Amino acid sequence: MATRAYFAFARHALVSGLRHIGIQSGDEIGVPEFICRDVLSSIHEVDAIPRFFPVDQELRPAGCGSAIHARAVLMVNYFGFPQKISDFTDLWPKATLIEDNAHGFLSEDSDGIQLGSRTEIGITSFRKTIRVPNGAFLSTRVDLDPVHQAPLSKERPNAGFTLRSLCATLERQTNLPLQQLTRFAVRSVRRLRTGSPLPLTSTISETALPSRRSMSYQTLKRLTALNAENEIMRRRNLYNEFLESATSLEIRPVFRRLPDRCAPYGFPFYSIGVPKGVIGMARRHHCEVISWPDLPSGVSVSENHFYRQLYVVNFL
Repeated sequence: MATRAYFAFARHALVSGLRHIGIQSGDEIGVPEFICRDVLSSIHEVDAIPRFFPVDQELRPAGCGSAIHARAVLMVNYFGFPQKISDFTDLWPKATLIEDNAHGFLSEDSDGIQLGSRTEIGITSFRKTIRVPNGAFLSTRVDLDPVHQAPLSKERPNAGFTLRSLCATLERQTNLPLQQLTRFAVRSVRRLRTGSPLPLTSTISETALPSRRSMSYQTLKRLTALNAENEIMRRRNLYNEFLESATSLEIRPVFRRLPDRCAPYGFPFYSIGVPKGVIGMARRHHCEVISWPDLPSGVSVSENHFYRQLYVVNFL
């Protein structure tokens, strides 16, 4: 039975996990090339060194890359789909596996084991699956030293989160495109301020952790009230509908089969640009199509590499 410690963000959970397994200054951590650059901030926080390895088009490890001597390796359950542990232990038989389950809250593997709890430490960011202002947890196989945990916070959600939550609820009740209108307004203002409709990222995110470390009581309350069975069913039904439509939409699914116990984060697919049919279908289901966040500065691939052609219909 895994022990959980809660945090505002998975990056803080990962820092505690790395310290828990004894990662020290100069240790090498194996990280897939296809990763959000923010994850590196946790590794740099403990003064460890990220070493990258490639993944194939099904997002499985495709060799050790520069991580051949890694002391620990990040095993990412992309979009809530379980990685095969033996793919990693075959490549890194002596390394400690860290299960990055940021997308896999509510998912289990074929043996009915919750993703994020299959290795010595696992990280789950459930705020990416359910609409909460913050929320992640570290799973460990033994009790975590209290010094590595964060107390719950009484801080209330900010106005932006409250507005987004209200729009999402009202949209599903009235079928009015409130989320789309809100996103358009926010991006228009951002374009005027920064020149870009989307948030600008920089290498600073690879070293700077979020200031907030503690999860809020309100998040815990919403998590406790979640009807997990209904949420899993909703996500699986959405995935199967997009999967059945993939050919007519002219997109290529990353995963052509939905495992029995998987609760997908969204519907990931490859495409050169996003077809209008996908955008329209996503809007009908009150979803948004997003691209993968920026790759780490240490990963250099061509513009036509498949890493840069992956999009996902976010089921949040």
